[in-house]
Amino acid sequence: MCGIAALWMRESVPSVAVIHKMLQWCEKRGVDGTGISLLRKEAKGWIVQANWKDVASYSKLDNDLMKDIMTYKYEVGDVMLMICRAQPETEAPTSARNMQPIIGGGCALIHNGAVSQKQFDEANLMSHYMMITDIDSETIISEYLRNGRDIKLTQESLSGGFAYVMVDLHKGQMYVVNDFKPLATGYVKGVGYLVASDNDCLSDVVQDLTDCPRTGMNVWEYYYNNPQKGPLIRMVDLESGFEQHIKFRPRFKTATWDSIKTLEEKDELCLVACSGGLDSTLTLATLKAAGYKDVVAVHFKYGHRGQEAEEIAIKKSCKYMNVPLKIFDLENVYKECESKETSMLMDDSLPIRTGTPIALKTTEAWVPGRNMMFVTVMATLAESLVMKYDYGTVNVLGGFLNLTESGTYPDNSEDFLRSFLSFVKYGTLCGDRFKPLYCLSNLMKSEQWLLVQALGFEDVISNTISCDRPIVRHGIPYNCAKDGIPACGSGLLSYWGAKMAGMKGDPRMFYEIEGDYIPHIPKHLIEGAKRNIDINQILDRILLPADKIKILKGKVLDK
Repeated sequence: MCGIAALWMRESVPSVAVIHKMLQWCEKRGVDGTGISLLRKEAKGWIVQANWKDVASYSKLDNDLMKDIMTYKYEVGDVMLMICRAQPETEAPTSARNMQPIIGGGCALIHNGAVSQKQFDEANLMSHYMMITDIDSETIISEYLRNGRDIKLTQESLSGGFAYVMVDLHKGQMYVVNDFKPLATGYVKGVGYLVASDNDCLSDVVQDLTDCPRTGMNVWEYYYNNPQKGPLIRMVDLESGFEQHIKFRPRFKTATWDSIKTLEEKDELCLVACSGGLDSTLTLATLKAAGYKDVVAVHFKYGHRGQEAEEIAIKKSCKYMNVPLKIFDLENVYKECESKETSMLMDDSLPIRTGTPIALKTTEAWVPGRNMMFVTVMATLAESLVMKYDYGTVNVLGGFLNLTESGTYPDNSEDFLRSFLSFVKYGTLCGDRFKPLYCLSNLMKSEQWLLVQALGFEDVISNTISCDRPIVRHGIPYNCAKDGIPACGSGLLSYWGAKMAGMKGDPRMFYEIEGDYIPHIPKHLIEGAKRNIDINQILDRILLPADKIKILKGKVLDK
C-alpha cells in the first residue's frame, strides 16, 4: 500500500535533504504516483499554500517539478503532507484526479489503507459532500463531515484499514490515526513533528538532524521516534502543539457480524483454561462464588499421560458447579509436531523426577508451546462467542496463572498473558474486547487452601487431579503417592500448601506407585510451619473487581 509522511516544521525549517529522505522512504511503498501538499497558517486560518501531484514515481519526477518542490520557500509552522501511491487492484488508475493528498471539506488527507466499497459508494450519494476523486480514501473526509467533525465517531464508523494523517484546516488540528496499519511518529527539538509509514524512516531522519542514533525516551525529550501502536488517534493542536491520545474501537464486518452493532446487553464472559487441578478448579469456583454469570471452562487434551484422569476430573468439577465445559483435542497437533519424546508428561518411558531435589524449581515438566497453544485456541473460541452473542468483554483466565509456579515457568506469568493479549489485538477482529483477569495469580498454594476452607470448597476440590502421572480405576481418577505422600512435583506443591494451611486431610483420591520415589520435603514442613493469615488479607489480594471481592467476603461471613 502507499507510503505516507508528514512534517510539521513547528520550530524551524529543515534542509530539503530531510524532505528528500522522507519521500525516498515513501517510495519504498509505492511507485504509482507522487503527491505533496504544503499547508500554512495565515491570518484568516489554515490554507493549502502549494499542491504538487504527478503520476510518476518520486525518483522519476522531472527536474522542473523537483526543482519547484525543493526550492519552494518554506516557513516555520508549515505542515507538509507527502505520499507515494501504490495503486490497489480495486481502485481507479493513477491520474491527477486520483492522487492524494486529497483536499476537500476543509481538510487535507493522506491515507494508506482501504475503506469498504459499500461505504465509498454511500459516500458518493451523500448530499453533504461532493466527492472529488474516485478513490475510497476520500470516504474518510465524507464520514468526518457527516459525524460533525468528531474524529472518534468517524473512525469507529469506518470499516477498512487505516494509517492516515488528516489536517482539519478549519480547526487547526492534525489527526495521526492508525489501527493495524503501520505508522510512526517522532519529534526533534528545534525542528518539529514527524510522521511516516516506517519507523526506520524516522530513525534515519532523526539521526541526520541530531547526529546521534536513537537512544530512547526521557522525561524531557530532545528527540524520539516510535511506532504508533493502534488503534489510536493522536489529535495534535497546530497552535499549541498539545497532543491528545484517543483510543477507538475499530469497525470490522463479516457476513454475519458487525462490530458496532448493538444487541441486548449481556454479562461479561469469563473463559478459564482448566486442567482439572487445584489452581484452575479453584479459579472456577471463586468466579462462580463472586457472582460471575457467564463462566466457561476450557479443557485441552494433548496426548499427555494424565489425559484421561484430568478429563474425568474437570467434567466432575464442572458438573458439580454447573459450569459449561468446552473440550479441545490437540493430540494430533502434538503428534505431528513430534512432541512426545520432548516431555516427561507425554512420554511414559521418561521417569517422573519433578518434586525431587534433582528437578526441583526447574522446567522439567515443560511441554512445547502448551499454554501458548491453549490461549490461542481460547482466543478463537472467544472471538466466535463474541460474534455470536456480542459480548462486550471477554475475561481470559487460567489456573496456570499462579504465584508459586510463575517463579519457574515463563508461561505461568502475568507477562505471558499480557503479551498474548497484545498478539490477539491484531490476530482477531475483536481482540480489543479481551482482557486478562488474574484472579488468584497473587496467591501461593497454601493461601489457596485457606481460601478453599474459608469458602467451603472442599467438595469440589475433592474431584481434582494435580498430578504428573495420575491413573483411572473403575472410572475414578487418582493422584499418585508413595508412602502416603504425593510422588510428583504437581502433587507435592499442593500437598505442601495444604500442610501449611493446616488442612487435616487431603480431600483428593490417591493411589500408591510402585518403585522408588524420594520426594523433597522442605525443612520448615518437617518442623510444622503453619500459616496463620487473616482470610480477609487473602481475599483483598485476589485480583477481581472490588464489588466481586465484597461478595466473597460476605460469603465468608455467612459461612
